[in-house]
Amino acid sequence: MNKSQKISYFVQAFLFIVLLIYIFFYGIGDYGLLAKDEPRYAGCALEMLENKNWIVPKFNFQDRFDKPALFYWLIASAYKILGVSEFSSRVPSALCAILLVLFTWYIGSKVLGKKTGLLSAIILATSVEYIFLGRRAATDIVLCFFFSTSLYSMYLGYFIKDWKIKIFWTVLSGLFCGLAILTKGPIGLVLLLGILTVFLICRKQFDIKHLRVYFIISFIALIINLPWYIMVHNATKGAFTQAFFFTHNLQRFTSVVGEHPGPIWFYIPVILVGFMPWTLFFLYGLFNSVRGYKRKHFNKFILFCLIWTFIIFFFFTFCKTKMATYILLLFPPLSLITGYWLNILGKKYFKPLKYVFIFLLLVLILTSIVLIFLIPTTTLYEADKNPLIKALFFLFCIFMLGILLLAKFSHKSYSLIYSFVFLVMIPFIYVSNVALSGYYRITFSELRDYAKLARQQGASEIISFGGYKPILVYYGRIPVDFDPKPKQIKKIKKLLSQNKEVYIIGYLSDLDSRKPIVIKNVELLKKLKILDSGRKYFLGKFSF
Repeated sequence: MNKSQKISYFVQAFLFIVLLIYIFFYGIGDYGLLAKDEPRYAGCALEMLENKNWIVPKFNFQDRFDKPALFYWLIASAYKILGVSEFSSRVPSALCAILLVLFTWYIGSKVLGKKTGLLSAIILATSVEYIFLGRRAATDIVLCFFFSTSLYSMYLGYFIKDWKIKIFWTVLSGLFCGLAILTKGPIGLVLLLGILTVFLICRKQFDIKHLRVYFIISFIALIINLPWYIMVHNATKGAFTQAFFFTHNLQRFTSVVGEHPGPIWFYIPVILVGFMPWTLFFLYGLFNSVRGYKRKHFNKFILFCLIWTFIIFFFFTFCKTKMATYILLLFPPLSLITGYWLNILGKKYFKPLKYVFIFLLLVLILTSIVLIFLIPTTTLYEADKNPLIKALFFLFCIFMLGILLLAKFSHKSYSLIYSFVFLVMIPFIYVSNVALSGYYRITFSELRDYAKLARQQGASEIISFGGYKPILVYYGRIPVDFDPKPKQIKKIKKLLSQNKEVYIIGYLSDLDSRKPIVIKNVELLKKLKILDSGRKYFLGKFSF
């Protein structure tokens, strides 16, 4: 690189870091915790902090054996530093997302060249699923960070010839592997060693010399994990060990756990959609990598990434329990493969590449137009519809401007890609934030408000009538009953017979006088006073 190229590279790098902070931190505290996972993870961390019990994870004041403790520790630490909020709940995920992008940038630059490293980092940071999970309080991105950095470190230990630096990277790989296990379990080690084994076999280097790497990584990972696993085993008298390793690990592979089935092709559309807007380029890169891997001078690191991608894909494909978030573990190697081939493509076929990006902007323009016309037909609050339509119109204008800019002023592949990324990502994150805020208000805000109100009214427990709503636990900070309705009816009668008040949150539709459960319990429902109600839910109190 000459002086002007270096200055250009550093300017691009600085702008990319600013974009990273914007992508993963902008607006992550503007809406409450979503769905089931976020309140459960954040709720566990909150109970750890309030009860000062950092060994046994608890949710809803009961032991929770689904995951190890590291992610809860990270959120609880964020609460201690930043205070309890939706923003601080998502900070660990956002930080891990950024750090993984930076490590991808580093290893790509080290092994494939500076431009390819930066390009691969851009692709990873701006793929749709990676953005979504990087802004979400769940274990997926944290596992992906520790698992990927463990593999990156392991490869650097293999790639670098200096034995002192080789030892450093191998030890670091064991450290990250141990943290991956402490985030989600033994999968962090099993998959890593599987990828290493296949890579060494393909390279015809599966020998005693390289087997030492297995021992070092496994030993360090064991040292990191053993203290906590022993403590939680003793504290729960073996219950955690039984539930976690057999139910939440082994059974997830051999049977469907948590109502998450899926067909054999489940992850194909997940990857195609989740890797947007880079899907076309990753298909091109994957095709060329598979076609050329037998060549004598085929890049070793691309082979490593290819093996990583296929092992993750086939492992989760044959796993009986399927979730869209599991496949995130192959996004880092896919980004490196895509960045490698996109760099080559840009040098050879600049004009066709420009037309592809213009085509992508046209697709986004058509999508924004369709959404503008669909928004008025949705169930969003009227107050949320207009801001969202305005945001989508802003998106439309930016994309139109983008087509003009790309057509007239982009003369190099990197300026073309950079222009596309900034034109798409800045408005996309803004619009996504507006959309999620509106979605939260229509879907979860009533539950949040009623949980807080019940606690303010002096409730010692909430009955969640007819649905599993973990959001009530997080915002209410009191026990919530999620038993089936018949069992809850019996409990209400028993508590009333003991002269105790009962607070209940449920669907307004459950109060329909035509429903069998209402007809059977007419006398009981006469004692129910509705404290508040909204479009979908109600908060009520039974008085004796």
